[in-house]
Amino acid sequence: MAQNIQAARSPRLNPFAFPSDTDFRFVLLIVSVLGSSLFIFQVLAVIAPFLRQQVQASLRCDVAFQAINPTNYVDIFAYRDALLAAQNVYIQCNASYLRLLSAWLIVGVTLVLVVAVVLYWIFPSWKLWRDKLVPLSSEDAPEVVAYLADLCHETALTSPPQFVWNPLNLTSSALAFGRFKRYYVALSGGLVTQFYTDQPAFRAIMLHELAHLRNADINKTYFTVAIWRAFVIVALLPFAVSLIYLGSFPFAFNLGWRILALTVLVYLTRNSVLRAREYYADVRATIWDGATGSLDRVLKALQRPRGGWQRIMQPLHVHPDPDRRSQILAEPHRLFRMGFWEAFGVGIAVEVAFPNIQTLTGRLTLLVGTQRIAGLVVEILVPALIFATLVVGVLGLGTWRATFAAMTRGEASSGAGRIGFGLGLGFIAGMFLSLGNAIDVPNSAGTFNQFVYNLPWNVLLLVSMVFFFRWIAAGASAWLEIAASRRSPRLIYIVGLAIASGVLAVWLVYIIGFSDLSRTELQQSTSLSTVLSDLANLLFFDTLQQPITFLVLISLWAFPLAAWFWRGRVAAAVGSSWAFMDSSSQRVTLPHQEPFRPLRAMLIGVGGGLLYCALLLLIRILLPLVIPEAIRNMDQVQQMLGIGRLVLAGLLGAVIAAIAAGWVKRLGLIHGLFAAFFGGWVMTEGILFFIVLSGGTIDFLTIWTILCFVINGGALLVLPTALGVSALAEWIRHVLREDAKHDVTTSSTA
Repeated sequence: MAQNIQAARSPRLNPFAFPSDTDFRFVLLIVSVLGSSLFIFQVLAVIAPFLRQQVQASLRCDVAFQAINPTNYVDIFAYRDALLAAQNVYIQCNASYLRLLSAWLIVGVTLVLVVAVVLYWIFPSWKLWRDKLVPLSSEDAPEVVAYLADLCHETALTSPPQFVWNPLNLTSSALAFGRFKRYYVALSGGLVTQFYTDQPAFRAIMLHELAHLRNADINKTYFTVAIWRAFVIVALLPFAVSLIYLGSFPFAFNLGWRILALTVLVYLTRNSVLRAREYYADVRATIWDGATGSLDRVLKALQRPRGGWQRIMQPLHVHPDPDRRSQILAEPHRLFRMGFWEAFGVGIAVEVAFPNIQTLTGRLTLLVGTQRIAGLVVEILVPALIFATLVVGVLGLGTWRATFAAMTRGEASSGAGRIGFGLGLGFIAGMFLSLGNAIDVPNSAGTFNQFVYNLPWNVLLLVSMVFFFRWIAAGASAWLEIAASRRSPRLIYIVGLAIASGVLAVWLVYIIGFSDLSRTELQQSTSLSTVLSDLANLLFFDTLQQPITFLVLISLWAFPLAAWFWRGRVAAAVGSSWAFMDSSSQRVTLPHQEPFRPLRAMLIGVGGGLLYCALLLLIRILLPLVIPEAIRNMDQVQQMLGIGRLVLAGLLGAVIAAIAAGWVKRLGLIHGLFAAFFGGWVMTEGILFFIVLSGGTIDFLTIWTILCFVINGGALLVLPTALGVSALAEWIRHVLREDAKHDVTTSSTA
């Protein structure tokens, strides 16, 4: 019966069509270690005796910042320039210490990596010596050696490993290990004996170990182990020793629990890398073996966790539960899922590492003499690009995989919002673990104030991440239909993830800039109304008029809907392709999906825009009948009329988006944005027409300003409206489908 699992559950999705969970977790581990190491070395720099004098001197360089008060400047732009000037003064005053601190951080992180490389490099030699492993020769077991050579040929390994063994080890086990271009597979004496007594089990075990080589996870695995040990030796132990020299217990406790939490994160991430590799080796082995029976029998013979407590402690183990391995062996689509906790861990790792990288980048750019504005851009943009690429590369690609798995089952991808929610909560949790909260506000009142200052931005970031990953899932569902007709989905998902990385990087730059500025103003006891007014000025007169903002908003609908131009290449029959492992003998079809309706959305947008132009004409006709000309020509009235036109455009744009999002069955949100964009173009042309009709003049700056206010500014209303209406429409359709199924079932039973 075990050997019929494959037939009963065919076709199986191919988890090797996309980068594996092992790669995701390995990248997350590296970021977690580097971010935590930067945290620790920054702490050591503050409390280290040989840097104490420089730390005290650096505190006196903060006078320029303390002298700045937002109320002393005519507008937010002058205040921002003053902050940049004060930052430049601070850098010049503190240049020697900042150079020393930057060098200290770079050397510390480099030392962690160097020690990790050394441990990784010497591990194979140490393993051979410790386990008394010697080469397995044809003189020892000629049949076994010949069989292993056949297996290497069968698995198409370009560089077969060296087989070693310990004949005195009577257990039945094997292990693939090694370093770059020098790999070994160790066999126990008991396993060699099993070759003669149970060859199918021997074959299954060896194929599993050779699968590690084929999956190229050996280097990742042992560098994972090495970098964890290097982190403990180089960073964690010196920090533990330094706590002895701290005279203040509250300060030591405030640092200690944060480092402990980060250490737990690194440790759990390390274990997840080691567990994930086993799943993929199991699945790879079944491709060669042709059936899951033998390997499934071996897995069922392994020791299992006893009781609920041991299952709860599974994240502390480096080997997965055998029952879970057997389940994934038969149902590889489970590997396509991306969980809440993985996203939560990514959020913590990014939030802890980001400010350290941002600070280090800013110091280096300003110390080398970069201009103030350029230095600020580099300080925020470079870390934003790095971590946006990380987040999208790990969680975004996971969303693509999960979306495809859902599509093959005829289901809607429902986990994208959960991933975004987990990521957002991870950002918030990481904020409490950050160095700023640990050193700058070592008391409960200061921590609470920091929480209050950052709460609105964290909530905004949380909500935006839910929307962002739902958008990634929408783009994936559109393009994976095209990818199904190609030999590989790689080019398509790389382009999609690159666009998503750019969108997220721009968003991070904006939200970090706004949050930093608002927090600075609030800490200087500025009234909340003043802060909101300043942020509104920055939003409407700076951010919304940036070309990059315009391009980002266009990409939100342009990338998913661009798949419509390749609709002729959508293949319903996938057959034997990259998507499935067991489809060579049968024909596999992807479930039918609703078509895109971009033309319908465009017509809705154009119609709404023309309605807006008709309303402007009606207002122009009725206005002289209501307001006398003398009052109408006053500057204040003209300004109010201009603002009224823009507000009306935004409201009507939200209505256009809502109609399109509710009308179109598939990707309603995307179609709503698309409709609002075309409506915004028509509205802009209408406004410009009436300006000329009134005797005014227009130039490129006027056109650009109005276009940004109508389209970019209208997006503030369009995005939440389209999202809400699209979600409501999907829910209503789901309820109607369920009711219809229930009626059919009831009638059939009757």
